[in-house]
Amino acid sequence: MFMKVTNVTVDKFDVFPDEEAINWSPYTDSGFMTTHAQPSRTRAVALQISTLCEISGVIMRTFYLPEQSGSSLGKQAELKHLGDLQKKLEKWKMDLPQEMAPKEGGLSSILVMQ
Repeated sequence: MFMKVTNVTVDKFDVFPDEEAINWSPYTDSGFMTTHAQPSRTRAVALQISTLCEISGVIMRTFYLPEQSGSSLGKQAELKHLGDLQKKLEKWKMDLPQEMAPKEGGLSSILVMQ
């Protein structure tokens, strides 16, 4: 069973600038690679992943468990809903802060999120 966003009663967490500014460096076979050191952005990334999970949950409930959502959509309604979800995903990606764009030496959590 997938959780519906409407069932969540806890507010999303805050992002603390001091905590976000702590440096992160990738660890390689040669040790820490300081050439790619950057702010960790732990909570900011987690907040973006949370939003992405909300969209993914709607996709799962709608297309993989339609009986759980209470109704099966017709073909036209499915296509429209799919288009709406694609727009949400594209908007999510477009609204990501520039620092969360995938790049060489980027935060591993950002690369996984992409």
